[in-house]
Amino acid sequence: MQRIPWLLVAMLLVAAPLQAQQVSLEGGAYVENLWVFPSASDPNAWYYIPQSARLAQDENGEPVFSFLRYVKNAPSDAGSTKGITDAEGGGIVTLMATYDTPPEVVKKAQRAIKQASENEEAILRGPVIFTEGRYVLVSSVLADEGEDGRRVLATGNAPVFEGNEVAFSFDIDPQSSKLLLESFKMTTPDVSIMFEMTFTGLTDAYQADLIVNWDEVQKHETMGGGVSALSGMINADVSKTLDELRKNNAIQLVTRGANDSSEALLDKAMTKILDLMFKKVPPPKPKQGPSDAGLGMIAGVMAASGNPLVKQAATGDARGSAMYLGASFHYEKKELKKSGTTTMSLNHQEPADRYVTMVANIGDLYRRYGEDGNRFRTVNIGSPAYQQREVHVGIDGAILPEFDKYINSVTVTMRKRHENGAQTLEEVVVDRNTFNQESRDFRMIYGWNGDADRDAWLQYDYRTRWSFKGGGLLETDWTTTETNMIDLFAPYRRSTVELVGNAELLKEQDVRAVSVLVEYDFFDGRRSREVALRTNDEIDGKEIEITLPLDTDDYDYTITWIRRGKPPAVVSGNDDSGVIFFDEVPADLEAEAASG
Repeated sequence: MQRIPWLLVAMLLVAAPLQAQQVSLEGGAYVENLWVFPSASDPNAWYYIPQSARLAQDENGEPVFSFLRYVKNAPSDAGSTKGITDAEGGGIVTLMATYDTPPEVVKKAQRAIKQASENEEAILRGPVIFTEGRYVLVSSVLADEGEDGRRVLATGNAPVFEGNEVAFSFDIDPQSSKLLLESFKMTTPDVSIMFEMTFTGLTDAYQADLIVNWDEVQKHETMGGGVSALSGMINADVSKTLDELRKNNAIQLVTRGANDSSEALLDKAMTKILDLMFKKVPPPKPKQGPSDAGLGMIAGVMAASGNPLVKQAATGDARGSAMYLGASFHYEKKELKKSGTTTMSLNHQEPADRYVTMVANIGDLYRRYGEDGNRFRTVNIGSPAYQQREVHVGIDGAILPEFDKYINSVTVTMRKRHENGAQTLEEVVVDRNTFNQESRDFRMIYGWNGDADRDAWLQYDYRTRWSFKGGGLLETDWTTTETNMIDLFAPYRRSTVELVGNAELLKEQDVRAVSVLVEYDFFDGRRSREVALRTNDEIDGKEIEITLPLDTDDYDYTITWIRRGKPPAVVSGNDDSGVIFFDEVPADLEAEAASG
């Protein structure tokens, strides 16, 4: 099987909506070391989960990697009598990583699916297209004093298409440079890469109800009871909290008829509760110097990376693990002002997220390429007039679909102010066409122009200007940096507002239909989404998708109840929980209507 070029995959994705690839989560199977899932709409179609992470390769099949150690001569401190002193300097590590599946593994899985399903027409159409992902580059050799043993060197959004690549480039000090070189000489260097990817599939329908007793939930110390609640929770805390809420009957799963209480049913229920009570928050990007201590959880996952954690993350087969929790995210509890009980039916199929973790060590590069000056080199940068600096614009593959939905173009402007007063100004414009034509290799260059201070020469300013479909604009302020990579990621995030309500309870209040309007700011504009719900139809589990700036969580909402023989009741407000309960008409509105 030949690998489909990423550009062709992207074009096919645009031509056919993601819903056409919807998979059934409960129908997954582990065959020939590969997880495969059946299509939810085509009985003959299957899709596989990409198998492993690795370094990207160039056109010759060699790994894309370099380790440049540089030395900068500088005089010793005034008054020193030493004849030999230490020079300044450091190191720059550059590499590209990707995730994919060997063609021979795909071929074996194709044969195994036909045999296992007893269907000769069964076909493995290709990889699951992820909805989002995170990458993490981590090392313990480069950990700063006082850290918990590992340092996260880089983290950000990962490409969503199999075979796409992500670039890493980071500077290290002289001592770390020496340690890292010695680590590279070992069979297993202490630099690892993790991709944690999210894909969406359909859960099965069950004859079961999920009942939440909000009064009991509020009594739990983590959710707002006697002890002050945690604002940022790691996955183990979330999983423990959910288990305790079940044991205390704050959350009850009630099955009916012959429906069995399977692990898949429990996963569906816990995923729904997780989405209802917690919001997923990505960790901050690492800064220069010590890494965020909260990322130690990620390092722990990577430390146990003898094999990719696909099986555990995708299906929850590893006992004691919560497959609905992602490794590279924190979870914060939502501020839900709710009392009484809420009953949610699980008798319909609905989409749910699952997580896939792929981990790879950087490998024994020094043994194979230690004498290759294109990969390992030590230089003296004593001739500044002949040097130039390339500033790369790193663009995450997940932005590609956004050019069809939200983004017209992104302009990145670089400004270098030289020591002699001259100025270098360059721009890169990224839109749908240039993204494909440039093969994601966007770069800007400035050189030496009277820059005697070499540290200051590394610094430059940049800003971005985003043009959105529908007329929105965002221009960032000038940012000063000295890294040689400008990471370009969407300045907004998609979020969903879940609509929770019980049709029978609404009918008891003579409600025939409910309209929910959500309005929110989108940079220099304002957008709205509205959903109309009839009490005679299935109303539980409906969602409204909104797009918010990264620093914004709140939105305005208006609920209108259309009642039989009564005037409409309307309530407006502002919220940021991501959940709107609409099955109770407020008592004060009832009293106002009666007095009118």
